[in-house]
Amino acid sequence: MMRFWQGYTISYFAVKYFAIYKKQDLYSIMNAVSVLFGGFSSNLIAGYISDKYEPVNYKTKGYVAMVMSILGVPVCAACFLVHNNFWFSMTFLFLEYLLCEGWMSPSVSMIQQVVDVRYKGVAIGVFLFATTLAGTLAATVIGEVVTATKDDPNDPDDPATIGVIMAISTGVPCIFATIFFYIAAQRYEEIRIEQEAKKEDAIVKASVYDVEFKSRAGSSTSIYGALKENLTFKKPPTHPYYSQTREKSNTEMVFKRKRPITTTLPQVEEEPIHES
Repeated sequence: MMRFWQGYTISYFAVKYFAIYKKQDLYSIMNAVSVLFGGFSSNLIAGYISDKYEPVNYKTKGYVAMVMSILGVPVCAACFLVHNNFWFSMTFLFLEYLLCEGWMSPSVSMIQQVVDVRYKGVAIGVFLFATTLAGTLAATVIGEVVTATKDDPNDPDDPATIGVIMAISTGVPCIFATIFFYIAAQRYEEIRIEQEAKKEDAIVKASVYDVEFKSRAGSSTSIYGALKENLTFKKPPTHPYYSQTREKSNTEMVFKRKRPITTTLPQVEEEPIHES
């Protein structure tokens, strides 16, 4: 929610701030370039780092969102508090899109990872509703603040006043977002560890019915070691406990067992039919 407050502030009021340079046409082009290349690259970078390093540390996604939030404080301050050079402000606006707007990718991924599959659509819907509501509230509140700073609504905007309002309205939400992302990263790691533990426990319980454990005198074999020694695979396994191979069709999954399961059906005697 805090990041949408910051984002809507830039989207709606940056044009009012940059109007002090009287280069509206140039601003329109450069702003579009910043959003297109900066925002697009930021989300790709954030997604790549999150996917690459999450197996190493479950807090990676939360930390990526944290870094991209805290960087928004100095970048936005430089953009909106220094108003004597158009290209200086425009450069930092581009850096804001490049370095600070990729937080959405890891955030949505975290929600999808920890929410039950039955409620993922609802969870994303609630997330988007809350964030959009925060952004709409930001546009309303800041608009009223900007109007209240002028004696006459028709008076021209003071660049110093607009710059301070913009810097506060973008920097403070980023600070709060950093704190919230840190808390989310801690909780996300706990949930992911619990999920992996339950997953491995379920795999072990499902595998003990098909695996013959080797027992050696004077040595104790763990469940993991026994499974690893006794399971055979036709191709390199994707998990140390089991493998799946597709046969007969692309949709039928056949589990390879070391010992086949045989089932004996009871014999049923046929009763003679008496003719009347």
